[in-house]
Amino acid sequence: MSASDRTRHAFTVGDHPRLEVEIAGGDVRVRVGQPGNVVVTVEAADAGQIEVSHVGDTVVVRKPRGWGNKRRHVIINVEVPVGIDLDISTVSGEIRLEGSFGNARVHTISADVSIDTIRRAEVDSTSGDVQLRATGALDVSSISGDVRVGLVQGRLRASLTSGTLRVDRVEGDADVASMSGNVVIGRCDGDDVALRSVSGDLQLGLPTGIRVEPEITTVSGRTSLPAAAAPAPATSAPRRRVRLRMRSVSGDIRIERV
Repeated sequence: MSASDRTRHAFTVGDHPRLEVEIAGGDVRVRVGQPGNVVVTVEAADAGQIEVSHVGDTVVVRKPRGWGNKRRHVIINVEVPVGIDLDISTVSGEIRLEGSFGNARVHTISADVSIDTIRRAEVDSTSGDVQLRATGALDVSSISGDVRVGLVQGRLRASLTSGTLRVDRVEGDADVASMSGNVVIGRCDGDDVALRSVSGDLQLGLPTGIRVEPEITTVSGRTSLPAAAAPAPATSAPRRRVRLRMRSVSGDIRIERV
């Protein structure tokens, strides 16, 4: 690799760092490094033309205006402080975030997204798979791709077209709409749960010891419900109420106690 194919930029940032990346036809790889430092390495033909700037606590990596929509593959490697906020937009590549990050906005077309741990995330993906874990709220929109989430410690809001959503656990409320794909949530601890599917199955795990207020409908699918819980003793505390709405046009609905 010649010098013109690789550039390196190092910056010092404060207590509220932020990284913004906007690139077409490239991979973005971000990993946690040393506190107070952001190091950007660009690999591409004419890598020096990629705009890398630093203002305050914000580092920006952006394709040059003269590139237009030309198909040039770029690899962006960045080392950042733990907990940094991110705003990443790519076309035709891969986004891989290794470590623990703050708030993130990710927009991608024809690229896979993999995030170890994020505090709060907004992910918009077209034609690519998404995999992550969120310690706060998660908003995800996916067209023609699968979404795999280990844990959402806040609220989950998801919209999918032609893809499957699988979540191990949601600790907050959930609002999920799917046009053509299955939705599987292993456990949801929220007080307001809404799952809707036009052409796909819905599967949900609910904890024991709650009082469910259900609204469940399916046009051409089967419904499987857990056995009714035993009545609570008169001396026990009132059970937590959960509003549950599940609706499927052409798919099965399954609810389990977990």
